[in-house]
Amino acid sequence: AAVAHSVTQILVAGLRTLPAAQPEPVSSLTALHRAQIKAYVQQHLADPALDVARIAAALRLSPSSVHRVFAGEP
Repeated sequence: AAVAHSVTQILVAGLRTLPAAQPEPVSSLTALHRAQIKAYVQQHLADPALDVARIAAALRLSPSSVHRVFAGEP
């Protein structure tokens, strides 16, 4: 069991060094927009009309910008 755990740890460490395993850095503006969108969604979860267009309009962003802010996020 100890050997299996060690091998697993070595594999995980090796995989983390691959370029595709590293998250893309986000700009401070993207991070700000992401936080604003998440806060807006939390405040309006009960609204059945909540959708990307409404979120975008409320935050003065385009719908494509709202989508782009979350591109690459798990």
